[in-house]
Amino acid sequence: MSKKNKKINPAYINLALFLLILVVGLNQFFIYKINNSMNLIKTSTVKNEVTSSESVALDNGGYEKLLEYEETISLTPEQNKQIVGLDINLPCCGVQKIQAAGNCGCGHHLALHGLAKYMITNGYDRNEIQNEIDKWKTVFYPESGSGSMGGC
Repeated sequence: MSKKNKKINPAYINLALFLLILVVGLNQFFIYKINNSMNLIKTSTVKNEVTSSESVALDNGGYEKLLEYEETISLTPEQNKQIVGLDINLPCCGVQKIQAAGNCGCGHHLALHGLAKYMITNGYDRNEIQNEIDKWKTVFYPESGSGSMGGC
């Protein structure tokens, strides 16, 4: 039999098409899973970085939540020691660090203290808390001037 007269069995063509579709399908599935995993990693990173740990957004609703934390969360003496000294310096007053007593009573500082109280009671370390405080400070006082939430 010559090569020109040789016919390919249709079952082989169907098998090849099936395997091709299977490989493409698996490829798409794995791309989806990897992308989903990356989003989970990104979300968990954001969770630790943006106080979204419990849905505290960087907005007026989040600000109100932080004020609530300031009023409702009590710290142990050890937890209080861990947050004393965190940098809460804002251009509106001279209080630069969270103190054991005598903190500024303005809304911004109360919110930042509430944030620190919330985070220390939820297992965050000083660096994570300071990073989050720094984010909130830029919300309160963006480079262009005063923000639209809270006040001194």
